[in-house]
Amino acid sequence: MKQLVQIIGILVLIVVGSILLYTGWLYFSLSQRKDTHDLTRKIDNECQYYLDRKNTPGLALALVKGDTILYKSYGVKNKVTGEPIDTSTLFELGDLTIVFTTALAELHSRKGLFNWDDHLYDLLPANRVPSMDDGTTLLHLATHTGGFPRIQQELLDTARRHPCNPFENLYRSHSDYYYRSPTDKKDPNWYNYEYSEIAISLLGDVMEYKLHRSYENLLVNDICAPLGMKKTSLILRDSSLLAKGHDTAGNLTCNWHFPVLQASDAIRSNIVEMSIFLKAQMFNNSPLYDVFRNTQQKAVSFPIGAIGKGWHIDNFTGKLTGAGPILWHGGCTGGFTSYMAFCPEKQTGIVLLANQNNPLLEKIGMTLLHEALITSLK
Repeated sequence: MKQLVQIIGILVLIVVGSILLYTGWLYFSLSQRKDTHDLTRKIDNECQYYLDRKNTPGLALALVKGDTILYKSYGVKNKVTGEPIDTSTLFELGDLTIVFTTALAELHSRKGLFNWDDHLYDLLPANRVPSMDDGTTLLHLATHTGGFPRIQQELLDTARRHPCNPFENLYRSHSDYYYRSPTDKKDPNWYNYEYSEIAISLLGDVMEYKLHRSYENLLVNDICAPLGMKKTSLILRDSSLLAKGHDTAGNLTCNWHFPVLQASDAIRSNIVEMSIFLKAQMFNNSPLYDVFRNTQQKAVSFPIGAIGKGWHIDNFTGKLTGAGPILWHGGCTGGFTSYMAFCPEKQTGIVLLANQNNPLLEKIGMTLLHEALITSLK
């Protein structure tokens, strides 16, 4: 037993030592890097690498650096037709929808619709209210600490029977019974953190019920209209603008529709309007700046990071680079991937939209944000 404890102690020391060495090396390498004034070239190289790595059909990028916005488009909307990606091309945002929903909730909490510490039990209609009040608040929902799983198993099982467009034939009736008596829900607390699309969907349900308005109406009128975002919506009004989705192997797949989980997954947008949303997060001339800033504040701390209302907060990298906190969120559907990250203190941020389900996009996005923080545009 004593020998086992010694071995475990040695292994812990090795792991901790490795982390400290890596952190030191990373800090030194970042602090010693010089501005090469070739950010555009680096962006082109990284994005072309992304397209080549997994046979990705297309990619749109927006970089905001102070007063400058750079747009880049690569590849095609559809491998069959060869039509190129451009700034008007619509993409499915998937989970990036979440930060729109938490912003809507923040906006209406400021208007007195509810408080963030109100209990979910008190805010849902009779056919959806949980069988008991376990203390889950709206803030728990917005920070994924309400104890809900990502998606309830019954909904997931039904969706898996239609892999190309899994949610198309699902309706709220599929979720109502679960909400009343969830068997897999844990106690609301930070140590039961689990990224949860159910939780965000419930946050959207609360707003719809209390305001007697659809999520589409809330999105378009309360977020998009004040920012001048006319193409961002759940409803597809011009199918010619929507890119075709491609799976992880680069094959054509279905575009997804969301009769359920709208508040967590269903928004479509283009790169120009997502750059507007990004700028509004960082610049105080936005009519929603105060709302967005409140969603960015640390709400729950974790041993290796923090989360605001929807936004993930990377303090570790920010301290290493001296740039300050980096906020980010990504999303995906069966045929699309999205990613947004920004550093408020440096007024620098990036949005990437791809018409392929490819988790590599997050790595490329963070790499390019780091480059943008230390490299000038020509």
